[in-house]
Amino acid sequence: MHDAPAGAQGRRARLAVVDLGGPASPLFHLLQARDPRAGEQVYLVDAVSGDDVVEEGP
Repeated sequence: MHDAPAGAQGRRARLAVVDLGGPASPLFHLLQARDPRAGEQVYLVDAVSGDDVVEEGP
């Protein structure tokens, strides 16, 4: 796996490939990826009414 440049951590997807090769190993590869946009707000909904909220406010 390659490291991201300074300041770019968390903004790129990462992928790790684990080779399970060998005579007694399972016949598959394990792929693990991380969504670079995980944790971003996708939408905002009022908890009481269920309506979409355009802006946060008091």
